[in-house]
Amino acid sequence: MITTERGQHRDMEVLFIRFSYDTNIISKLRQHPDSKWSNTNKAWYIPFSKQSLNSFAEIFPKVDITIYQKEFESKQKISINPQQEKTSNISLEYNYDEIRVYMPYNKDDILFMKEFYGSYWNETYRCWALPNYQDNLTMLQLHFRNRISSVIEVPKAASKREYL
Repeated sequence: MITTERGQHRDMEVLFIRFSYDTNIISKLRQHPDSKWSNTNKAWYIPFSKQSLNSFAEIFPKVDITIYQKEFESKQKISINPQQEKTSNISLEYNYDEIRVYMPYNKDDILFMKEFYGSYWNETYRCWALPNYQDNLTMLQLHFRNRISSVIEVPKAASKREYL
């Protein structure tokens, strides 16, 4: 029996596929171009996308994944108003040593932040932090452009909560 479960793996939405060890199922899974084994989760998985779900349904027609397909399709129907995107609440704080980026969750923006040398997620302040050197601040402003709500220079010891 094959069970499926929606989840997260390596900062990606996925559909986990679990079953007792069966070489026939494994060989069928390998027919799916995006199927992979997660040693961490001890399960096979595919990306949670319309294309992957449809491909999985073709390979395993007896496994009911319609609930995921409907959920994905309803998610696709929600369109982002371009005005909403422009007014995304992204704020930049910087001092001589560090830049902090407070932003809503967005996979593309997270990938962009990870490209900076020395960038990391600061769990204490719930923001991205990176060294303030070279053109980092300029590159952030160019990337986020009109989605930035504020750019604030702060004293080194200050945090966002101290001056709000």
